[in-house]
Amino acid sequence: MPTRSHNSIVLACLLAATLCSPVRGDEVEFDLPEPPVATDDAAPQVENPPVEADAEATDGEEGEPEPAPVYEPVDSATVETWVGQLGSPSYDERETARRNLIKAGPQVLGPVVEAAQRDVLEVSVRAMSVFHHLYARASGEHVDAVEAALDRLLLADNASTNIRARRLLDDQYDLREERAVARIAELGGTIERSTEPTVVGGRLVVQPSTNGDGALSNIVLDPETWKGGDEGLVYVKRLTKLTRIYLVDGAISEKAREDLVATLPNLDVQGRGKAYLGIGGSAGFGGGCYVSMVKPGTAAEKAGLQAGDHIVGFAGEAVDGFPHLVELIGKHSPGETVVAKVRRNGLQEMDVEIRLGRWADNK
Repeated sequence: MPTRSHNSIVLACLLAATLCSPVRGDEVEFDLPEPPVATDDAAPQVENPPVEADAEATDGEEGEPEPAPVYEPVDSATVETWVGQLGSPSYDERETARRNLIKAGPQVLGPVVEAAQRDVLEVSVRAMSVFHHLYARASGEHVDAVEAALDRLLLADNASTNIRARRLLDDQYDLREERAVARIAELGGTIERSTEPTVVGGRLVVQPSTNGDGALSNIVLDPETWKGGDEGLVYVKRLTKLTRIYLVDGAISEKAREDLVATLPNLDVQGRGKAYLGIGGSAGFGGGCYVSMVKPGTAAEKAGLQAGDHIVGFAGEAVDGFPHLVELIGKHSPGETVVAKVRRNGLQEMDVEIRLGRWADNK
């Protein structure tokens, strides 16, 4: 039986580990070192599997998704008893309670999140250990619940809880991004991913893709397809590494836009009109807009625009860089035909007739 002095040493080790060492989701007992006595290590591993989704231990065929775990119902009184035992003087009782809570699954989420915010370090740390497992193994209807719980823990007043929640986020960010992106797509947002950079006209260009390949690059919210409204931005706010979002007029309210900017100050939030051309561009040499890329199937491609072109005029107005061209496009409506003045190969200048498209055509 570990002594109380041993427990004090364990707690000191725990504090050092919490503040100084990375948390790995596949370390089942990341929160406490083992005492120098025999415990229930011989318990079947199925009771406490690794939390990483791609763990090698699986009974299915290679590449076959792991079936969702099935949890036995547990009454609330038993859950509260287990949560209370997280602070027991007995190591074995604390550890048994932790394992029982993990095995019980999402039905213990509420009490566990409450316990994680307590000022009792022993209880808070073990509750966060349980939550780490619940978060990583959540599926189906339970995903939104664990994500909302993590949002709450990230804002916790308890400093140590807040630190552990942020470290859990660092450890599980890819999973959090995957879940958020899936919900945004379900609600009608367009997900763009960057592919390998290519050289166009002597410039290095990253071509966006919407076919699921590459790293997350941009998100487009278009009122024609976006069904999430202002409330759906909760999923965007979880993408703390997102670099850019395009908000087409009418997709969300101005108040929601301001709140998004305040929540993700490093996010490049760009407004767009409803008409869509389908190019990437930058300031051109000697004025105009340099066309760095043309998206397949868009109004630009159908009109014959090419990477390397310079758009020097649009609908009768001189173009002064890419932002100005965006502004000019925003004055028009989808389906409207305009004439662009294009300089090709540095010298040849021609008029190109363009029938503007819709952002929804880019999905």
